[in-house]
Amino acid sequence: KDPEFMMVLELDDEGDALDKVLDRGRQAIQEDGNEVTKDEASEDGIEYESFNAEGKRVKFFRMGGLLVGSTSEDELDAFVDRWAGREVKKVRPLTENRKFVTIMNRCKGTKDIKPEARFFVDPIAFAKSATRGDVGTQVAINMLPVLGLDGLLGAGGSMLLSEDDFESVVHGHLLLANPKTGLFEMVALKPTSLEPEPWMPKDSVSYMTTSWDIDQMLSELTKMIETFQGEGEVDEWIENNINAEIEMDLKEDVLAHLTGRVTYCQWIEPPMKLNSQANVIALEIDDVAAFETSLDAIIARVNRDEDDGEDAIEETDYKGIRLFQQPIEVMEERMKRRMDRRAERREERGEDPDAFNIEGEIKIPQPAFALIGNYLVISPQSRKFIEHAIDTDQGDFESLASDKKFRNLSKKMTRLLKTDSPCAMMYQNPEESMRMMFELANSEGAKSLLSAGAESNKYIAGLQGRLEDNPLPDFEKVKKYFKPSGGYVLSDDTGYHMLAFNLRGDPEEDEEDDE
Repeated sequence: KDPEFMMVLELDDEGDALDKVLDRGRQAIQEDGNEVTKDEASEDGIEYESFNAEGKRVKFFRMGGLLVGSTSEDELDAFVDRWAGREVKKVRPLTENRKFVTIMNRCKGTKDIKPEARFFVDPIAFAKSATRGDVGTQVAINMLPVLGLDGLLGAGGSMLLSEDDFESVVHGHLLLANPKTGLFEMVALKPTSLEPEPWMPKDSVSYMTTSWDIDQMLSELTKMIETFQGEGEVDEWIENNINAEIEMDLKEDVLAHLTGRVTYCQWIEPPMKLNSQANVIALEIDDVAAFETSLDAIIARVNRDEDDGEDAIEETDYKGIRLFQQPIEVMEERMKRRMDRRAERREERGEDPDAFNIEGEIKIPQPAFALIGNYLVISPQSRKFIEHAIDTDQGDFESLASDKKFRNLSKKMTRLLKTDSPCAMMYQNPEESMRMMFELANSEGAKSLLSAGAESNKYIAGLQGRLEDNPLPDFEKVKKYFKPSGGYVLSDDTGYHMLAFNLRGDPEEDEEDDE
């Protein structure tokens, strides 16, 4: 059958909130050209109302503080029967659904606290029902076993707002068949250390690390592709399109040297500009010398392709570390062409090309990378981050691993998860990003930009007026409200479990916990 929908809304029966909701709903239905009809009271004393919506007849009733509605009259009747204690054949309560029970048992708090919110969905069953009669979609659904997606048994989660010293705790769980196959086997997340790398600076805005089984991931990906394309197609494609270009063996000379640990972080490059946020990705290497040899060969190959004789990647030295970057002249030329195009478009629209010039508030990106310790650290936007990471690695700047807030968060996470070996972790430090936002908002460049834009844009003028009437406070007085948050992913026999939380309390508590 097609999916049917039901809603149960509970409100205070002693107030008039539910009456207001119903009256406003009836009015909205009538404004759409539909009519709300009322039935005589049933033997249970329930007065039903109904209306048409999207080709379905929606029926609902109010009983005490509950508003109950459904797109199926039969299901609504069955709901009333179960509520009244009458038997309904072939219907079990959700609490006897094995998938639901398994997921909710994994989404409990550390105490017997009921979650403020819960959700559960059986995605495969829903997709099969919702697309019944659609031949093309049904064919696609029948291909799910080939990709291993039929192993997705269910998804669910919960949210708690009163869990110890956390502002909120959110659980999410993917229930998977065991053993995993296809895409879920390819993801191949494995437990990893929580300890941030020695070069990861304390002032990073966000930090995420995980670990993959590279061999397993490639093996499963190859199996799935060759199911459709034929045996040997993957190796042939790699040989013709990658190995021939880099003049080496991708698997043996590059991928074989990766441990599988991957780290991603964000950092704000000072001074603050509109595009100061830098993204960084780092890959852990198990044989740095061998990998460096392969890296040098790839760089030489890339530079050899340049027609103008100038290197696409140039090497510099920073504190004894080889640092590779795209020449700043190339990036300056790209930025100039971009600004010229923007000015031309404004002129074509009849606007003054210099009236709202953001060039002064845009920094020129400079992609760079370096081997720092046993990590290949890459930033597509910021050479300064690479330098900052080298400074941190050499002890000239405090690392994230030594930061009090991060250490306290890690201890609380371990208590919450009852393990210190997740397969992925996330850390957010909003204080650093908000500090830079305050700096940007109070900068003379931003104020001039707003003044120029306010002359021709009423929304910018409104924003400018609000900021003038309500100056931002001193950041040092409000930074205590921007608390760190974290998230973790675990892998077990039931699937993948995600936990995310926000801390609460004041800065003094952090110092006490650390002591």
